[in-house]
Amino acid sequence: MIKRTLYIFLIICCTAQLSAKKNELNTLIKKAQSGDINAQKDLTQWYFYGNQTVLRNTQKAYFWCLEAAKQGDSNSQFLLSMLYYKGNGTDKNITKSFLWCQKAAQQNHSQAMFYLGRMYLDGIGTDKDTDKALYFIERAYNYGNEDAMIFWQKNKLWEYEKKVQNH
Repeated sequence: MIKRTLYIFLIICCTAQLSAKKNELNTLIKKAQSGDINAQKDLTQWYFYGNQTVLRNTQKAYFWCLEAAKQGDSNSQFLLSMLYYKGNGTDKNITKSFLWCQKAAQQNHSQAMFYLGRMYLDGIGTDKDTDKALYFIERAYNYGNEDAMIFWQKNKLWEYEKKVQNH
């Protein structure tokens, strides 16, 4: 009898917890649908990684990321760039990846500046342009971006900068 009572108690608790999580999700979706950028960003993360409330769903993560990016959130713009670059949750589109990375970099998103520099350097989504590559990698470096600092040092980019200044 005690085991049965405990079992019923656990079922009731779990059901209540699931119901609360479902309500939380529904509330978050309603906020996101009404344009709440923080709710859109939260849903992006929830669906991208999955959690106790939702299963991982990269298509839904892409959808909410796009909504937040269109509102000008630089973190969402950069993430959207990476989703397009890898074809994660959407079709792979290097041109759109470049454009969204550019939008985030224009808002001084240091990781976007670094990636934009690399895209210019390698001609990914755009024509190769070493001067623009150096400009954005150096900006990222100056903003303290660790990847840019490592890349700058490893490739001795200050030497290229001196060559350009001497011509």
